[in-house]
Amino acid sequence: MTPTPPGPPVGPVTGPVPDEARAFQPRTHLRALVEERLGSGAVILHGAAGSGKSQLAAACAREHAARGTPVVWVDLSTAHDLLGRRTARISGLGSREERTSGARRPYLLVLDDVTDPEAAARALRSCGTDWVIVTTRDRRCVPLGQAVEVGEYTYQEALAYLRDTAGDGREEAAQGLLPLMGRLPLTLALAAKAIGHSFQDTFSVLYGASGPGRGSPLSAVVRLLLRGLSTKQVRLLEELALLARRGLPGRMLIAEGERAAFEALAETSLVVLRDGWVRFSSTVVQEAVRHRASGAVWETMANAIRRCELIYDIEAPDAWRELEFLDVLAEHATALLEYAVRLTGRDDDDLHRLQIVLADLLNLHDHALGLINTLRDFSRATSLARHVLDHATPLLPPDHPALTRIRGHLATACGPTGREEEAIALFEGILDTRLRTLNSDHPDTQDARDGLALAYLAAERPWDAIDLQEQLLTDRRLTLGPGHGKTLMAYNNLALSYLRADRAEEAVTLLETAAETAGDSHRTTLVTLGNLALAYARLDRADEAMELHRLVLSRRSRALGGDHPDALAAQHHLAVLHQRLGRLPAAITLLREVLATREDVLGPGHPDTLASRAALVSAYEEAGDLETAVEVCRQGVERLRILPDDQAGRRLLPQARAWERLAALHAARGDAAARDAALSEVAAIADRMARDGDAAGAAKVTARAGQLRRGPAAADRAAWRPPGELDPDLDEVFSALSKLDPTGLRAARVLRRSFDQIYDGAHTGRFRWDQLTRTEKAGMAARVAIGLGHEFGFPGGVGQEIEIDGVAAGYAFSGSGAGWTFAQNEIGAVRVLLWADDERSLWGMGVLRVQPRLLAAAGAARRGGHRLNLLGNASVRWIHNHAPLPRNVLLGLPAEDTDAIFRESSAAGRLSELFRRAQGQVVGASAVAAVAMQENAMTRVREVRATLGLEGIVVLGGHHEHRRIAEALTLPVPGQGELVSIRLARRGPRHHGAPRVEIRGEPWVIAQEGDPVGLAPLLP
Repeated sequence: MTPTPPGPPVGPVTGPVPDEARAFQPRTHLRALVEERLGSGAVILHGAAGSGKSQLAAACAREHAARGTPVVWVDLSTAHDLLGRRTARISGLGSREERTSGARRPYLLVLDDVTDPEAAARALRSCGTDWVIVTTRDRRCVPLGQAVEVGEYTYQEALAYLRDTAGDGREEAAQGLLPLMGRLPLTLALAAKAIGHSFQDTFSVLYGASGPGRGSPLSAVVRLLLRGLSTKQVRLLEELALLARRGLPGRMLIAEGERAAFEALAETSLVVLRDGWVRFSSTVVQEAVRHRASGAVWETMANAIRRCELIYDIEAPDAWRELEFLDVLAEHATALLEYAVRLTGRDDDDLHRLQIVLADLLNLHDHALGLINTLRDFSRATSLARHVLDHATPLLPPDHPALTRIRGHLATACGPTGREEEAIALFEGILDTRLRTLNSDHPDTQDARDGLALAYLAAERPWDAIDLQEQLLTDRRLTLGPGHGKTLMAYNNLALSYLRADRAEEAVTLLETAAETAGDSHRTTLVTLGNLALAYARLDRADEAMELHRLVLSRRSRALGGDHPDALAAQHHLAVLHQRLGRLPAAITLLREVLATREDVLGPGHPDTLASRAALVSAYEEAGDLETAVEVCRQGVERLRILPDDQAGRRLLPQARAWERLAALHAARGDAAARDAALSEVAAIADRMARDGDAAGAAKVTARAGQLRRGPAAADRAAWRPPGELDPDLDEVFSALSKLDPTGLRAARVLRRSFDQIYDGAHTGRFRWDQLTRTEKAGMAARVAIGLGHEFGFPGGVGQEIEIDGVAAGYAFSGSGAGWTFAQNEIGAVRVLLWADDERSLWGMGVLRVQPRLLAAAGAARRGGHRLNLLGNASVRWIHNHAPLPRNVLLGLPAEDTDAIFRESSAAGRLSELFRRAQGQVVGASAVAAVAMQENAMTRVREVRATLGLEGIVVLGGHHEHRRIAEALTLPVPGQGELVSIRLARRGPRHHGAPRVEIRGEPWVIAQEGDPVGLAPLLP
């Protein structure tokens, strides 16, 4: 294969593709192997550190770019979390619109320096291209694709490399050294630098390293190169060695002349400079330098910590703009902590220094965790806090202030991630420590009370939270004053607990007081107004809530920018209010915008992003668009698949909840196979959580999955009920309805009539659900109740409240298969749940006893009632579900057909066009009335039959002769009040084998394309 000549690539390139190394050897045989296997799955370039895997992949990337192929290079050594927060681009490259729509482009993806096989596997499943190259030292990645082992240069390649790099006249020296140094590309690169300085020293060092136990030639050459450096250069390398593998970005080169010093070091090949970053050329080089640094470790550690203190320049309001830099600083602080802990076991003086260093490092982590919790990235905060505590707790007193603060951050993060009991236990321990070491009025003690109250609230214990928060508000006002920020937030937190406890009026009073106290310019004012809008919405003060939400959104967008998390939160709340008010198109539009922006700014796994996706799914579900709801949910699952979970439980719980939601949606669509597949994913995640030590979380996930799984077959539904639930009244209603309508045909006819009545096509010309007003849709439940009351003869009247076999019950209707709402006084009652989707011609009927545990939390209650939660939807005992509904023929026609029908100005013209375009389909009386837009429209059919007869079209009705004709021609057989149109032709030789019927002694068949248009036979 001919190497691609140097020059700018032709195809678009994303990411830091390495430049071609000096004296690059093309390794033609390996390049040919890679090209041969590309397109048949990922190509896995694996081999030892320094074997040239990245250079080989870069050569392939440059060649593909030269051909015009887009190239995406992901350098995981300097961006390990790219498979996390920023990987939406891998699963759908291009603009936000392209990613949202799922559009894909063929491209070459290179994942360089992969160290996590599971994360890589998820990325490969989601990347949308077969052209993938992975470079790795981890042999566990080999099964991910077609393996190509990258080892040493051939002898000729190694010799050519040394000849080209060591300089003129060194070929003989190179030949002498090759047997000692081996042919690993990185060793050769470093040795070439050393040979240029001193052949004799290089020979001595390599010869000394060749005996048993002497280390590798690579580490020996590193030691030799370090001898030729200045003291300043060595100190910089030693400091870099103690930090994380990803290296330093330009912002962390804080001293004068450091960039120039690293540029000079890059000439030695010990470090590489790429896109402003500096890092070691290999982990072997880093380890060799780190070993040398152990002599002056405390001074080196202090210098490295000073670099990490840049984290104190990041303030909470701007932290979201510094996500990447915050990641870097936190990772370096953690690397220093891990290294410091390994220094235990030295003398007492070293132990004293270690404790000082640990205190500094814990302060760094304290600030980092505070920022991460402010950003609401609670899963990440949980894993980082646990990691820090595991390393530092054995070396410090248990009540050390820094350890207590880290535990506080862990407790704060546990509540929102489903570990409420752990959060409560942690905060109770922290409060006990504060009370023992400080007084009860100390701000830290009050903060511990506040945290414990919020943990109670997360655990659905609002009354316990209120007890603490009412006292805390009193204490804050006395010690800090009514206008202090913490006092105003105490008002807000207590108000949120009141809302959760259904004390909305008291919440409004508190929040109005807080808003008046804070004034217009205080930093808490917009928080207070946002919470006040939520409280107004709960009290059905919708106009005031809408006005406040818009005010908060406007001010936050103007002050912070439209993509600030606080502005996005305001937009999210505004969208949710639109949804509660039934303004679903507006809600969906806003939620799509918020989701796309949050995914870009915060990442696909952030709690706010997940909340927006869940709200969007719910809005589509309520609008009856289950297909789009499933697709949005599925996209979320795919985004979460490629998030890193390198530490136990970091991303597993959001994944489990996303799969649970997808399983519930599949169940609502009646797709049992897809539901079970989703629940299998939930079970796999629960197993992983259990293996990672989160037994409590695994148990919760497993329990929810079990409750979502329905009975195995329709025949078993009568015997199935949610686990542990016995309800004789519910059994009576279920049994009675099953006996009254075993096939579902009676209820289906009632639903069809109810749709037709509410459309009132004879007077309005309407035939679709979305043509109805909100009030008319709300009246559908009463029409269905009346119809079923007449059909089944239930005692107790024909209203929505009925009596079935002596059991008081009632109806609830939904137009989408979800979204039933229940008033407070319906809790505890038995309800017959019905749904019908006229567009999909499906319906369902089931029974449920309304219980608090089956309803969405009080804070999620919709205007006018409570919705079912996931468990509630899974607890419905279906008598019939996703059963066929008599078809609305007009909904089944293409839009151009219905447009053509209603373009006709006369009733006869519209009906003629209907029967021309709906041939072979049952047309009911309601469709005829809607098209004719007049009562007694069936009388117009005689007139239409005469017109259509000239075109060979017959209109069959309920007459016995008409039914015989339909049956003989294998057409749908019309019932009373139904019609079927079809064009006929006299049977000829070309109709051999086609169904035929005798009409007035002549054989007729359904006309085929190409049959001439003739008169239709006369029918009785």
